[in-house]
Amino acid sequence: MKGFQSCRPILFIDATFITNKYKGQIIAASAKDANQGLYPVAYAIVDSENESNWRFFLEVLAEEFAKHPMRRVTFISDRHVGLVSAFPRVFPNNPHGFCFRHLMANLSDKFPAGSYLKDQIPYLFMCCAYSRTPEMYEFNMEILRSEGGDIVAQFLEDLPKENWCMAYFNGERFGEMTNNLAESFNNWVLPLKSLPILDINDGIRVKSMASIAARKQDAHEWLSELCPVIEKKLKDNLEVGRHWRVSRSDTYVYEVHCQKYNSMVNLETRFCSCGEWQLYGFPCSHALVVIQQHGSSPYLYVNELYKVEKYRETYSFPINPLPSISKQVHDFGRDAVILQPPLTRRPPRRPRKKRFRKRNEKTRVIKCGRCGKCDGHNRKSCTAPI
Repeated sequence: MKGFQSCRPILFIDATFITNKYKGQIIAASAKDANQGLYPVAYAIVDSENESNWRFFLEVLAEEFAKHPMRRVTFISDRHVGLVSAFPRVFPNNPHGFCFRHLMANLSDKFPAGSYLKDQIPYLFMCCAYSRTPEMYEFNMEILRSEGGDIVAQFLEDLPKENWCMAYFNGERFGEMTNNLAESFNNWVLPLKSLPILDINDGIRVKSMASIAARKQDAHEWLSELCPVIEKKLKDNLEVGRHWRVSRSDTYVYEVHCQKYNSMVNLETRFCSCGEWQLYGFPCSHALVVIQQHGSSPYLYVNELYKVEKYRETYSFPINPLPSISKQVHDFGRDAVILQPPLTRRPPRRPRKKRFRKRNEKTRVIKCGRCGKCDGHNRKSCTAPI
């Protein structure tokens, strides 16, 4: 929790199933560090993903927030029924963002396969979700409703725009529109999910301890002010706008002349009319061109939560080892109550180890960098004659 205070105030929450004898679920909350890396914050092992378990998990998080006063935290989830019901009871004043990828998949499933609307409607919905101004949202929404008809109207009826649209979101989202980081946590614990509960707990502890130590060591070698991933993004944004013209309006106000449209940038208020700077907390290409014209350093206008200093603070709190060699075996008396494992009944067929994938969910294609083929191998395992 101390390390999380140096991360962006966003928690990605989700659940993943356990594949051991007693089944169950791991529900977790994860954050992103200053280098866009996974930073696990909290997790719990429960019997199922329902409202009572989600409320228990969120209440424990609320207790920890009370012990460590911090900023207003934004939550992003896949809109599970139990979570949506429990969240406003525990965090009534915290913003809750819905994963856009899950919403788009749900909307796509409402249209028949082979119809052009099955691909067109999700695209129009994406335009609405990524709208950075209310005017842009209303323009895109009008097109979406005219194309989708009653199906789209019914889908949007119980979906508040404050939970999924950039322009109306009432918290700091830093441009995060999906719950992909929670999927990264699910993949991170994948090798542990078939173990007994005690070993799952210990495995997560050891992986977290090793990860914190390794990233702390790596950060000592970084010489730039920004983390490597953010530094690369800064250079890419600078490259995009290097041919644009800039006109000065006032001391801190400029107009940027792009190929398609013009943008207004105010360095004093850190504002760009494209909306990207305000949403991401990171200067867009328009702002970077103006910063160069103004003669200032781009690093002065980057949010502190993207800098190496915050990254080092995040990983400055190690997890201490838990030696077990000195533990004694206690002789519980005859009247002692010993907790027994739950009664289970073996389900039919061979146990599944992987989750069911949706029809529209695509797997990443691996392309060999040596022979250029996409048949599942990489440069290291390539045997093709060159």
